[in-house]
Amino acid sequence: MRIGIDVTASIYSGTGVASYYRSLVPELIKQGKDCDFVLLGYAMRQYSDLKLANKKFFLPPRLMEILWNKLHVVPVENFTGDLDVFHAWDYLQPPVRKAKIVTTIHDLTTLKFPLYHHVSTVEAQRDRLRWVRREADLILADSLATKQDIIELLGVPEKKIKVVYLAAGEQYEKFSRKAGSGSAGKVQEIKRIKTKYGIGGEYFISVGTLEPRKNLKRVIEAFSGVRSQESGVRNLVVVGKFGWGENLPKVNNVNLLGLVEDNDLPGLYAGSAGLIYPSLYEGFGLPVLEAMTVGCPVLTSDRGSLGEVAGDAAVLVDPENIESIVWGIESLIKDREKLIGKGLKRSENFSWEKTAAETLSIYKSLC
Repeated sequence: MRIGIDVTASIYSGTGVASYYRSLVPELIKQGKDCDFVLLGYAMRQYSDLKLANKKFFLPPRLMEILWNKLHVVPVENFTGDLDVFHAWDYLQPPVRKAKIVTTIHDLTTLKFPLYHHVSTVEAQRDRLRWVRREADLILADSLATKQDIIELLGVPEKKIKVVYLAAGEQYEKFSRKAGSGSAGKVQEIKRIKTKYGIGGEYFISVGTLEPRKNLKRVIEAFSGVRSQESGVRNLVVVGKFGWGENLPKVNNVNLLGLVEDNDLPGLYAGSAGLIYPSLYEGFGLPVLEAMTVGCPVLTSDRGSLGEVAGDAAVLVDPENIESIVWGIESLIKDREKLIGKGLKRSENFSWEKTAAETLSIYKSLC
């Protein structure tokens, strides 16, 4: 069985979609030893970052967007050779000659909340989704919430949608706070990472691309309004590259780190007093599981998939209500140990081994 996967998104460090391919593809290859994987990638400025691809081209993604999303010409087999199944990523949808098409839809926020996105992103997604609706043989959704959006907004029959959950990457395991996992080495590594990024004292962490949907202005306002002095937490660390929108306000004790190295992020979660992640909407929300895996208590939104992923292991808040977020931060402080225990247990329900096995089974079901 010859399977093509567009792994171009793996070059976009600091995004959930990059984490998806960097974690999923190696596990697919490990489990699918009877399959031939063609890993397609195309880029210009970031061509050298296409490390995951075994079939790569020096082509601008903008050109591919025009060819595939707008004109919908040049079958993907022109780049990969004949395929049984092609797995498209969530930004470009190529035509095919004979291959069955699987496509991932991580979320439909460009349709539900277009004001949360740059206008060019909304346009590209509308072009792409037109072809997804017509041609995809099967759609992978990250959550039941996204599946319901696909049914309601795209009119896709339920039988053509499969929910396959994501997981935290393997780099998070070494910081896990499961029984017996504590070590002086881990403590020293957290100390090293804090020193590297200039973090002093106790801190909360917020993770995500800096864009309106991530709700960071309200996070900063709520953090500034917290009155509890019990924990000694005086700092907020914001991790994530700038996406688009207005710059965040400069506030004392709020440290904007920007994009950090992937291998440092687990230690930043593990060293924090809690994750503050009241996103206005997510199709999954990887930071929730990443934090839980290393024993970091979680505050997140009651919108979209976030409550579905978190279950009863996080503090859920109304992301548009500052007082609700303030209450949630206070709850992180008060119920810290209980939330850590619940989060660790919840995170055990998710793994990339499981995600890959389900994805591979879906590929095979189409042939």
